Amino acid sequence: MKKIITILFFITFFTQIFAGQLGDGTNKYQRTPVYIMDEVKEVSSSSWNTLILKNDNTLWACGKNSKGEINPNKKNIDIPVKLADNIISFCSYFTSIVYTDTKGDLYLLGDVSSYIKNSKTTFSSRPIKIASNVKQCLIAYNQLYYVDNDSNLFSYSESYNYFLNCFQGIREEPVVIMQNVKEISYGFSLKILKNDGDLYSLYNDVPKLISSDVKKIKGTCFLKNNGDLYCGGTNSYGALGLGEKTIDFDYIKLSDDCIDMDGNEDVTFFVKSNGDLYVCGGGNKYELGRATGDGKPHLTPYKLMTGVKNIHVGLYCGFIIKEDSSLWAFGANSASDIGGI
Repeated sequence: MKKIITILFFITFFTQIFAGQLGDGTNKYQRTPVYIMDEVKEVSSSSWNTLILKNDNTLWACGKNSKGEINPNKKNIDIPVKLADNIISFCSYFTSIVYTDTKGDLYLLGDVSSYIKNSKTTFSSRPIKIASNVKQCLIAYNQLYYVDNDSNLFSYSESYNYFLNCFQGIREEPVVIMQNVKEISYGFSLKILKNDGDLYSLYNDVPKLISSDVKKIKGTCFLKNNGDLYCGGTNSYGALGLGEKTIDFDYIKLSDDCIDMDGNEDVTFFVKSNGDLYVCGGGNKYELGRATGDGKPHLTPYKLMTGVKNIHVGLYCGFIIKEDSSLWAFGANSASDIGGI
């Protein structure tokens, strides 16, 4: 009996932790893409919440909302609700949300004490302004970074964690850790794209040059100016599209003629210039948008949808923005969070 109770506990725990935040008005696992909403520009999701930026720069949110970071009066926001206006950059991690508005002001809400040293409150359902002159923000593994309009990369982190390959601890004031930065992303480690097209990753607290002539970074992938797509990671679920499961941390070329991409240790999504969306990797939780229900990984890329312009890989879920700006989503959704059917 004790063993059964323990198993049920872990099933319940991990089901809640790895909720899909799809926002479709249900808590049902969606094996194939379902329509969420129109006029969408960009999506970002964490283990619990999903943030959606619309074409009018309004920011919408849905998800577990476990501590009221989206709405203090309701849990499990299963249809997106408007969170803020005039937003240009945003990110969420568990119960924390950061976003930057068109004036360059950076706001933090939700779990505050994990990111701001000596904060007056540990949790806030109202946004707290923490910086200005900001163009991009990012939180990952309880670490807060931002790039200002002068291309300086700031970190609130105090020391480096070699296991997580990221900074930890909190400084009273952010410090510049790199200059001439265009954008940042996180996939196994912090990825830094500089204005000259050089891409770096922080390894053992030292920037390591990964590639040059890079146009775009997202998750475990980067896109070169000629449209070539490169991906890195463990490939233990076939995310590198090599036709087999291998352990490989090096970046390999997966495709060409691409316009968007995203990936993590489980899967890789990419969009070709003709709007075709391809996916590969583990299907255990995602089903990779298939209706088969077999839970098997797809070790080589296969075409999932046409007419796509932008994608985002969440934790056990996927988000697709089509050429008509409609948002579609699929995957784990146990916290009632896909958004609009």
